[in-house]
Amino acid sequence: MLLSTFTIHVPTVIITAIIIVAFGAIVVNGICRHRRGERGCGCSCCQCPNSVLCHMHNQGEELKKP
Repeated sequence: MLLSTFTIHVPTVIITAIIIVAFGAIVVNGICRHRRGERGCGCSCCQCPNSVLCHMHNQGEELKKP
């Protein structure tokens, strides 16, 4: 009985493991990018409409320099 129940759930366990590994890889990649100082989507910030939100503290420093 236990063996037949186990064989039924093997595909579910494999798919769940694949999803967990993929999610973990995405999280680790995000943490590594954050530590290197990379933010956002990886595109150029000059064309991004949300660049103000990512670089708010840098703009304040630039305004104080002159």
